[in-house]
Amino acid sequence: MMLIRVDLDTVKKYRNKQEWRPVQRARILSHDLEVVGDGPIIKHVCKLFTEKYPQIDAYVEVFRGDTCYFEKTPISAFMRSTVGAGKQPEWLRRKN
Repeated sequence: MMLIRVDLDTVKKYRNKQEWRPVQRARILSHDLEVVGDGPIIKHVCKLFTEKYPQIDAYVEVFRGDTCYFEKTPISAFMRSTVGAGKQPEWLRRKN
């Protein structure tokens, strides 16, 4: 099984020279795949990966900087999900 790292960050989306807003970006740097926008960007970048490499069955880890947002999870779980598919680390879970 292959392990894929998805990196999350934000970029500026300009409306004109003075107006901009932050937009989320998901990248798989090892395969030069990137999705920028609003909505389920992790799902979209995983979909691009499976379209480009349909024969590879992989696991996905999601990071923002050095912080792990989702632990090792099959890529198929992210493809089915509408929210996060993986198991979140203990320090990111809600305490109700």
